[in-house]
Amino acid sequence: MRIGLKSKIWLSICSIVFTFTFFSYYYFPLKQEKLLVDNYNSEVQNLANTVALGVKISLKNQDFEGVQDAMAHVKDDSRLQFVSLLSYDTIWDNPKKYHIRKMVVNTVPETRRPEPEMQSNDSVIVKRTEFTTASMSGTIMLGLNTKAIMESKKRIGITALTVSSVIFLIGILIGFMLARHISRPVKALRNAAEKVGEGDLNQQITRINKDEIGDLSVAFNKMVGDLSRARHELSEQKKLIEEKHEEIQEKHREVLHSIEYARRIQGSILPPQKKVKQYLEDSFILYMPKDIVAGDFYWMAEIEGEVLFAAGDCTGHGVPGAMVSVVCSNALNKAVNEMNIHQPARILEKVCELVMAGFHRNKSEDEDYLLDGMDISLCRLDVKTRRLEWAGAHNPLWVIRQTSESPEIIEIKADKQSVGNSIKPFQNHEIQLEAGDCLYLFSDGYTDQFGGSEDKKFNKKRFRELLLSIQSESLPVQKDILIQRHAEWKGKSGQVDDICVFGIRV
Repeated sequence: MRIGLKSKIWLSICSIVFTFTFFSYYYFPLKQEKLLVDNYNSEVQNLANTVALGVKISLKNQDFEGVQDAMAHVKDDSRLQFVSLLSYDTIWDNPKKYHIRKMVVNTVPETRRPEPEMQSNDSVIVKRTEFTTASMSGTIMLGLNTKAIMESKKRIGITALTVSSVIFLIGILIGFMLARHISRPVKALRNAAEKVGEGDLNQQITRINKDEIGDLSVAFNKMVGDLSRARHELSEQKKLIEEKHEEIQEKHREVLHSIEYARRIQGSILPPQKKVKQYLEDSFILYMPKDIVAGDFYWMAEIEGEVLFAAGDCTGHGVPGAMVSVVCSNALNKAVNEMNIHQPARILEKVCELVMAGFHRNKSEDEDYLLDGMDISLCRLDVKTRRLEWAGAHNPLWVIRQTSESPEIIEIKADKQSVGNSIKPFQNHEIQLEAGDCLYLFSDGYTDQFGGSEDKKFNKKRFRELLLSIQSESLPVQKDILIQRHAEWKGKSGQVDDICVFGIRV
């Protein structure tokens, strides 16, 4: 339930008023009455003590008239109900059992003879003082009426009622004034603020009070004025932003169109899946560009019954990487098809020359030459004899062979140089494959993917273990497992690089 400011002010004032009213009408009168009764009880007890002392002295002196005088000491007190002398007599019921009997032997005035066991009540206060002498043991019992107390209580009650009524009326008046003084301007501010929230910036508050609430009204008016000016400026800026946004959208569409065209161009340099299956029937290619186009690419050529195939990773990704991949792919085609170079190491050396010439790079003439290049794993396979030649730039070749116990990886390490950044010769490797061997050529995109519970790279160790664990599966199924495992590892993270994995079973 929502409680308004005016209600809160009234609740606060009423709480204070009722608190003070309670103390003035109930608590303080109650304390005063208790104090009055306590003082009256003390006074009666003191009178009883005085009479008892006079009686005790008179009995010691055998002055029986003095006993009467001592008791008559209080007879002129208008409040006196009685003052009595009680004696204690021992009554024997049998030689071993007795009890004490109290007996009134003298009373002033004589006409008001009380019972020995009489107690205080609403009309009389009774006090006792015991004494003991050689001739007598007894008690002085004194009773005073409560008429004076009742009159005092009545006066206290009237006074308390008057004071509490005044406090209540003053509190209600103060509450009314505060509620009117505070809630009205605050309510006006609230209504104006609601209209401003709805978009009406023509609201102005007339300053009524010369206090903090009045200052708040002035600040509100200034705020509304600032908001009005800001809205006008924002409106102008919005128009400008919309114009710029439309320009950006147009540029974006042009860029996407260009990139999509670049994808088609890059796709034209990649060998069709039909051609790959024609020469490498039991194979798969996992190709996942980070962006629309990629720096990774795969390549294949058939020369006199032998198959040349490769997985390349050009510097960068996206459009820059794709441009380099086109240059490198064309260089491979030129070296193999036009220059008739078929040995993998010699092919890479010639591609290096062509790429460097294509980018006009001469280290001796230009120290700021481009560092673009290509890491690649290049194979030449005689399908009939399973004789394999291989050369690599940074990217290795993994051969997984089935043994009697479990599959094992044969890794052929690549030269520590990139194609396009060096003119050093590459090492050519010759391998005799066995039936059922699986070859894997890959870029570093799969192993460099960040993910997992600790957001780390997948790394080559996990990739090696994954490939070993799926050797019993067909190559299409292996591809699906690699895709699924990559998605699980990546999670909600983005892909960090282009991915290219080429798998072949001989």
